[in-house]
Amino acid sequence: MQSQRGYFKTNIQVLKFDNIKDIDKIIFNHYITKKVNYNNMNGNLPKGQFYISNGTVSKDLNISIGKAKRLIKNFKELNIIQLIQLGNTDNKPSVYEYNNNTYLGHDLGHNLGSNIKEASNSNNLCLLNEHIYDIDNDIENSHSKKDNINNNKIHSCVVDYLNKKTGKRFKKTSVKTKSLINARLNEGFDEEDFYKVINIKSKQWLNTEMEKYLRPETLFSNKFEGYLNEEVDINEDIDDLDDIKPFDIEFDF
Repeated sequence: MQSQRGYFKTNIQVLKFDNIKDIDKIIFNHYITKKVNYNNMNGNLPKGQFYISNGTVSKDLNISIGKAKRLIKNFKELNIIQLIQLGNTDNKPSVYEYNNNTYLGHDLGHNLGSNIKEASNSNNLCLLNEHIYDIDNDIENSHSKKDNINNNKIHSCVVDYLNKKTGKRFKKTSVKTKSLINARLNEGFDEEDFYKVINIKSKQWLNTEMEKYLRPETLFSNKFEGYLNEEVDINEDIDDLDDIKPFDIEFDF
């Protein structure tokens, strides 16, 4: 992530947000950029990175846990933020990086200057750094490819974690396992939820007669949400930045 004189650019996706319909996203973007700025000045993470958890977002912005999770998931899908380290163990919050140099249909690090287009009468143009970019090309294809890549990564990581916790050797390539994971992702659950369910049921079932049910077809079934809510305090995310008070939302961009 590139910075200049302690400041960084807003991700171009944010400029697409509707001032009324997307007010929650605008507030959330402002919230995480404050976290980035704080870390850039005082933190121990690389520039552009920040700590965040579902619990602290819910508390700081006075919203439900579910809404906090949806905002984080949506920003990941839009490539506004990128997961660096998952905070599912050792009571650590997750680490994310704010992406300020990406736009739809192009990868991180792509030379934006080569894609400058002439301004037209279209209403679907955004202004960034005094250049106009058309950001509507290949939206559906870009999202589809990104979703497939993200889901394949989640399949692999979740099965690896299950094998590590249980000492078993489930296959990442199992069609049934992929189908179950995709079904839960389509219901709005995220990668962290799978780790939490694995932790909860491993704690309950390891070294008992129920250990045989520590398997994808049981853990990731339609009982997934029930398992997830059995022990709400297990491996709860805790924000390390205890001295940071909830932010007063002031729009200064």
